Amino acid sequence: MQLNQVRYFIVTARLLNFTKAAAECCVSQPALTKGIKNLEDELGGALFHRVPQICLTDLGRRMLPFLEQTAEAANAVRQQAHSYRTGEIVPISIGLDRSVRGDMIKPMLAELTRTFSGLSIQLKTGPDEKLLESLLGGEIDIVVRPHAGGADRHLLHHVPLLSERHVIVCAADHAFAQTNSLELEMLLNAPDRIFFCAITEGILENLGSIPPPRHHAESAELLGYLIDIGAGWALMPADHPLAQEHPCQPLPEPRIERLIEIVFAAGRRHTSAVSAFLRMARVGPRPLAIAS
Repeated sequence: MQLNQVRYFIVTARLLNFTKAAAECCVSQPALTKGIKNLEDELGGALFHRVPQICLTDLGRRMLPFLEQTAEAANAVRQQAHSYRTGEIVPISIGLDRSVRGDMIKPMLAELTRTFSGLSIQLKTGPDEKLLESLLGGEIDIVVRPHAGGADRHLLHHVPLLSERHVIVCAADHAFAQTNSLELEMLLNAPDRIFFCAITEGILENLGSIPPPRHHAESAELLGYLIDIGAGWALMPADHPLAQEHPCQPLPEPRIERLIEIVFAAGRRHTSAVSAFLRMARVGPRPLAIAS
C-alpha cells in the first residue's frame, strides 16, 4: 500500500469525481484511477461504484476512516521529522530513579527551557534497572540515579551531581524519635525498616548484619504514607521533603552518604538539548572514571 494511493482514494471519496480528484492531486486522471485500482487489488475489492454514478462501495465506506487515519499519521510523521530536523522541536528524555528528587535537575531544565524555544521534555521514573534498560534501548537519553559502585556491564559515562547525607525519618511516636542518643546497634537491630532505595539499603548492610526490611515503598509518596501511619522508619536524604516534614534523627557514626550521578550511553549522538544538559552537569565535579 502506497501513501499516494491512499491520498487518491481519500480525495476521490470526498469529491466523488475522478477528474476533479486528479486535478487536486496534481496527477493525470489515468494515473489516479490506476493508483486506486492498485489499492483495490490489494484490499481485495472495489472501493467505488463507477456506474450509474461514482459512490463508495460498502468496502470503501468501511476503509475510509482507517485510510484517513493512515494519511493523518503519515502527515504527522512528516511534520514531526521536519520540526526535529529544523530545530523547531528539541527533545530530551530523562529517567529519574524513584528515590531521586526532581528538584536536583530543576535548575538545568529551567535553563534549557530558556535556551530552546522548541524544547520537548520527557520525564520518567522507576527503579534503576528499568531505567538503564530504557537508556540502553534508546528510549531515554539520561538517567539520574544514586551511584551503585562497581563495574558496568555496558559502556556508560558517569557524571557526579551531588552527595546526599542521610538521616533517619520516622513518625513522632516512633521509638527512634524519643531517644536522644541512637546507637548503631539499635539501628541495625530495628526490625521495622522501610525499603526505599537499593543503594541506600546496600550502604546500610555494609555497616553490619541487619534483618531484611519489613516494608517496601515504591515512591516517596508511599514512603511518607508508611511513615505517617507508624509502620516503621527509613533512611532519607537530610534535605528531602519527607525529612523536612517528619521527625529526624542523625545517624550514628559512620554517617551514610550516597552520590547522585548522571549516566548516559557512551558514543551516542545527542540532541542539542541533551548536550547542553550534560555540559551544565559537568560544570560541577569532574566525571567519574568507572570501569566498563
